[in-house]
Amino acid sequence: MSTFLRISIFALSSIVCSMSLSSSEPPVQEDSEKSQQESSQWVLKKRMKTGVGLFNSCCRDTDGTEQLALANSGWCIVAMTGGSDVLVLERKQDGESFCMKKLKGHSGCVSSIAINGEGSQIVTGSDDTTAKVWSRDRGRWTCRQTLSGHTEKILSVSCSEDGDRLVTGSSDKTLKFWECSGNRFSCRLTEQHDCYGGISLVALNKAGTRSVGVSSLGKKVYFFNLCNNHWSLEHSANVDCMVKSIALNRQGDSLLLAYRRIAVPVELWRQKEDGNWLCEASIENQSNQACSAMFNQEGNQIVVGFDGGAARVYDVQDDQLVFTGALPHKKYVTSAVFNDDGTIVTASGGNNVNIWNKRQD
Repeated sequence: MSTFLRISIFALSSIVCSMSLSSSEPPVQEDSEKSQQESSQWVLKKRMKTGVGLFNSCCRDTDGTEQLALANSGWCIVAMTGGSDVLVLERKQDGESFCMKKLKGHSGCVSSIAINGEGSQIVTGSDDTTAKVWSRDRGRWTCRQTLSGHTEKILSVSCSEDGDRLVTGSSDKTLKFWECSGNRFSCRLTEQHDCYGGISLVALNKAGTRSVGVSSLGKKVYFFNLCNNHWSLEHSANVDCMVKSIALNRQGDSLLLAYRRIAVPVELWRQKEDGNWLCEASIENQSNQACSAMFNQEGNQIVVGFDGGAARVYDVQDDQLVFTGALPHKKYVTSAVFNDDGTIVTASGGNNVNIWNKRQD
């Protein structure tokens, strides 16, 4: 090998190494450049370049659950990286900038994340068959407990707003319902269903009294209710397409399903008086698949992230989902989440986290 070639390789290696993230907690790079195609309803307030490739689907058989999770007021944003680490963005005391931290501890790819309302607890599910509960104390995150019991990879996790109830779904075809007592979680119920591909998506409502589990490959939806401190299956339904994302409203009586299809990418289901669940509204004739769908706090609006480079907001009006505004992105939107103050946080382009404000007239 020539001396010139050796020098070139060494220089390239040095550049690559200098681009790697350090183990410290560096500030997140922020891009103040606004999109040239801002919506008339929504304005890009902040774009943060994390420097980490987010939301790759390594080690996964199906698409995952929400890849962003927010604490109330959006002071803490949690994001999947596609590997065994989890990215945590915490707002600094100035109220504007964020610092970046990582949660390390899983031996397999992290497949799902959740956070409680006050932002003091994060739950992660992994291909290593475990879920981990992380607690924040004096600005540091530590693993408080590792939840074992699933025999195959965990595909989805969800938690109640107070963080005292959890549900996990696994490719071992089970859902596990967990409850906290004395600062420790224990499994209260294991529900097994003979569904192809296992339970790939789970969701809890804010109060932790309603839950939904989905077998995306098996095209089956299971509805659970907590009554007298006991979980029971109250209804199940078939769907005609693989599901990419689910979300319950605060009350737990409305469900969003985002599908792996273009013709009807999103459906809104509601529980009827007889206990059954039926589709009552949908978004149709889109040019791209939906990656995620999420309610706002009041349940009267939803935000949908599309893989074609936009997030769209819809009003929930009886049996209709009425388009009200777009949040344009230059690249695909992998996740879009409402904050409780009405702002929206999106993940796009592989390593960007964006915060949007509604335009004030």
